[in-house]
Amino acid sequence: MKYSAKQIYSEKVLESFKKQCVKAKFLGMYDKWLNVKYIEDWKKNQSIKTSFADWLIFIENIDLDDKKLDKIVERLDKL
Repeated sequence: MKYSAKQIYSEKVLESFKKQCVKAKFLGMYDKWLNVKYIEDWKKNQSIKTSFADWLIFIENIDLDDKKLDKIVERLDKL
């Protein structure tokens, strides 16, 4: 079974992480990630940052070249 972030994380955790995403200029991606059901049972205990990064790099942007992925990773480090 797969879950969305809303099903895994509390409202308080999501709001706090949303603020971090705004600062790192990931709000559009955060909004998209919030409702996508991709979190599998074995990933339910990941931190919210790890879950977001996993989706952003390995699901949403898997086809980008290394240079663009490096820029995303740099921005993720700011979260």
